[in-house]
Amino acid sequence: MRACVAAGLAILVLAGCGGGKDPADKAFADHLNEICIAGETRLAKLVEPTSAADIAPYANAAIRVIRSEASRMAKLDAPSDQKANLRTALTILDQQVAAAQDMARAGVIGDTAQINEINKTIDRLHSQGQAIARKLGAKDCARD
Repeated sequence: MRACVAAGLAILVLAGCGGGKDPADKAFADHLNEICIAGETRLAKLVEPTSAADIAPYANAAIRVIRSEASRMAKLDAPSDQKANLRTALTILDQQVAAAQDMARAGVIGDTAQINEINKTIDRLHSQGQAIARKLGAKDCARD
């Protein structure tokens, strides 16, 4: 359970790294990499849940990280050929936050069936995040 939550909530770092071909793309990718590394570092410091009761504090802390890093991403001036991909990444992050909020609520009441269903959503968002990360050139951050 905790691995799915951690992997799902780490979508920020999957969508936040990139690589491009021209100097504008490289600068954009460098900024995304900084955001990715910061998000990874902050998420790695969170105490992963080992029970349903631990999920809400973990999810809420991860939400704060995701929102912070997504805010930083939204302020970037993406090259024209990456604007749509960046918007897609930010949309996935918004969906991830919503799923994490649902996960926190399910953890508070100990609803294991709901937690399992939300994990499916998180897994789907994780896959979508990896796909868009690859489009952004995020080879290092699109790994499992």
